Amino acid sequence: MDRELTILAVDDEPQVVDMVASVLRMAGYRVHTATGGWDAVQVYENCPDRIDLLVTDVIMPDLTGPVLAQRLRQKQPDLQVLFISGFHDAELVQRFVVQKGFTLLPKPFKVEALLRVVQESIGTLKKYRGRPSIPGSGRGRGGPGRELRAVRASRAFRCACLPAPYKS
Repeated sequence: MDRELTILAVDDEPQVVDMVASVLRMAGYRVHTATGGWDAVQVYENCPDRIDLLVTDVIMPDLTGPVLAQRLRQKQPDLQVLFISGFHDAELVQRFVVQKGFTLLPKPFKVEALLRVVQESIGTLKKYRGRPSIPGSGRGRGGPGRELRAVRASRAFRCACLPAPYKS
């Protein structure tokens, strides 16, 4: 199973999806992008690669992230999902993301936080050797410096405890 991991990044804001895709590609992932929920369904259906992780905005005008995730997981039940949102306390985010136990990365987020949460999300499904390493994360899973914790606070998840070099 020595292959590049594939991510489908979805956000209705083109600059956000471009930034996410750029960061993930630099980290060694194969990334497909979509600028909305229905666009993501089309990309998924036409994708020659198996998608390992869906990184999607929660609130989009055409098809919400939770509905998109549900549709894609009906086709691929082991698809991992990472939600991103600037509306942490919105009812939709609470009801369909946080309360169902999905990982939520609040916007705005640091590049390092995105990479760490992506690695965590993929790590829950795959015992993949040769995943892209992240500076300051030690060597692979459980290495020194791996200090990411998903913290449930004030009804939302947030990334905390980045290693000292990344704190601003």
